[in-house]
Formats: sequence, structure tokens, C-alpha cells
Amino acid sequence: MRIEGHFQGGGKFTPSPYIKALVVLSSGVFAPVNFLVDTGAFRTTLHPSDAQKLGIRALPLGDPKNQESTGIGGNAQYSPRRATILFAAGEKEHAWEGFIQVGPCGDEPFQQALRSNVPSLLGRDFLNGNRLVVDYGANELYVELL
Repeated sequence: MRIEGHFQGGGKFTPSPYIKALVVLSSGVFAPVNFLVDTGAFRTTLHPSDAQKLGIRALPLGDPKNQESTGIGGNAQYSPRRATILFAAGEKEHAWEGFIQVGPCGDEPFQQALRSNVPSLLGRDFLNGNRLVVDYGANELYVELL
């Protein structure tokens, strides 16, 4: 079974790989999210512009539930939320259940990320159990479920 993706943006650079999915929270709230496929991200992450669509915010800085994340921009705290992500796989759906990281935590870091429109990330917690194919020459991007 395959989850198809697409390439987007890029300008002078190579376009970035994205996969669209529906994020469903345990409260029943759901929203579509265009995830940037990020093989360097350990966890799937919901950033502010998408979190707002779901009506959720990251927990305050220093909350004991927060988890530290390190990336190119430095360290940040994210709050875990249980969610189901529904992917279109041909004429079927594939549901992935787990924790997504919402952040960055704290009002000012959250607002900064919102202003810069940081994309949500589809991380290795989902990708590692599957086969990712990124072929710019053939304009193909998909995840083959294993």
C-alpha cells in the first residue's frame, strides 16, 4: 500500500517533499495538515499554524510533560499530544496512532514560529517502519507501507 506525496516550493532550490494527512485528536477535533517529510526529525511535529487549526497550543515553558527537541535552530520544548493521523493510501486509508509533538512551548516561541509559518514535520517515528521513495527526476514521492 502506498501513501502518495508531492513536491512543493523550492524557488531557486529543489522543491521540498510533503505528504497531506488528516490529524485527529482524541477529543474528536480534526484538520488537514501538509507535513514536510523530514528524515532528520525523530518525532512527528505539529507546528503553530497547524496546531491553531486544531485549537491546541503547546504547554507553557517548564511544564513537566514537555520534551526537549534539538534542531538546526537550537533547542526547544514541545508538548506531546496523542493523535491519529489518517493518510490516503490509494482508495484506502492508513491510520497511524501515536504522539505528536506540539510546539514550540511558551507564548513567545509559539508566536515566533506562527509568524514564520514553520511547517509541521512528518518524522522518523512514522517513516522508520516504512519505505520512503523520493525521486526528483521521476517526480515521485511516496511512502510504501511495510
